[in-house]
Amino acid sequence: MLAVFFGRALLYNLLTLRWYERVTRRYMVSCTARGEHTFGPARLRTGDIFGFVEREVEVPGVHRLVVYPRVLPVRGPGIPSRQVLGPLRARRRIIEDPLLVAGVREYLPGDSPRRVHWKVSARTGTLHTKLLEPSTDTDLLLFLNVSTVDPPWLGVIEDRLELAVITAASLAQQQLAAGRPVGLFANSSLRGGDQPVRILPGRSPEQRARMLDALACVIPFETVSFPAFLQREARNLPWGATIVAISGVMSEALAATLLRLRRAGRSVALVLVGDDHERPALPGVPVWLVRGERQWRECETLELV
Repeated sequence: MLAVFFGRALLYNLLTLRWYERVTRRYMVSCTARGEHTFGPARLRTGDIFGFVEREVEVPGVHRLVVYPRVLPVRGPGIPSRQVLGPLRARRRIIEDPLLVAGVREYLPGDSPRRVHWKVSARTGTLHTKLLEPSTDTDLLLFLNVSTVDPPWLGVIEDRLELAVITAASLAQQQLAAGRPVGLFANSSLRGGDQPVRILPGRSPEQRARMLDALACVIPFETVSFPAFLQREARNLPWGATIVAISGVMSEALAATLLRLRRAGRSVALVLVGDDHERPALPGVPVWLVRGERQWRECETLELV
C-alpha cells in the first residue's frame, strides 16, 4: 500500500512470516519526475498474532536517486552560422588551444615555460616550444530563469519550467558534444542551499554530469531577479563568452538588460520558452522561440524557431 503524507510517499508492506523465513521484494521505479528523490530510512514492526507483544526498529540509511531532465536533439533551421548555435570560421589567430599542438620549434627567449615540449627537448637535447592550433571556440554561458510568471510571486507554471530546464540541458549537451566549453547559471538554489547555481565553463567529461545534476535539482523559486542576476554575473565573465538567456517570461527589465549588455559589446542571445510568446524586438540580440510546454513529456526533438 502506498500513502502520501505531507509530500512524502510511504510504502507499507504487511507480511506473515514463519520461522526462519525470508522474503525479498523488488519494485520497478518509473523516473517520471525530475529532481532528487530519497529512499529511507525503513521501519520494521513485528508482533504476535494476538497483538500482545509488539516491537519496532528503524533501519538507518538513506539512498539518493537523481532523475535528470530530458535531453533532446536540438533542431533550429535558419540559425545564423555566426551566432551562438553555429560554427565560427577563423580569419586570423584569435585563440590558441593548448590541447591542439600543431608542431614544435626551437625555444626562443621570451617563450612561456608552459609552452616547452619537454619530451622533444629531452630527445633532441635542446629546448623546443609547442606550436598551438588557433581556435575560435568561445565559452557558451547558459543563464536559466526559473521564474515563469511576472511577477514571480503569482505562482509557477510547472510545464513551462520543465520545458525551460529541458532546453538548457539539450543546448548544453549539443554544445558539449561539439567540443565547446559550456557553463550554467541559474537564479535559483539547489535543494538545501541558498546560493544561485554557478557552474563555470568547461568541456571535461564530468561537465555534462555536473550540469545535469544541477538542472535536476533546481527549484522553481528565484533567489534573485533574473535581470539583476544576469547583469551582476556578466561583470565577472570572460569578455569573449557568448551569453544565452533561457527564460519562460519576458519583461521590460529583461529586455533592457539584454540590450545593455549588447551595447557594451557582449555577445548575447535569448531563448524564449512558452506557447504564448511573440518574438520581441531586440536589435542586435538573436531571439529563438521554443514551443510545446504542454507536450514536453512527448517531445522527441527541441525545435528552435
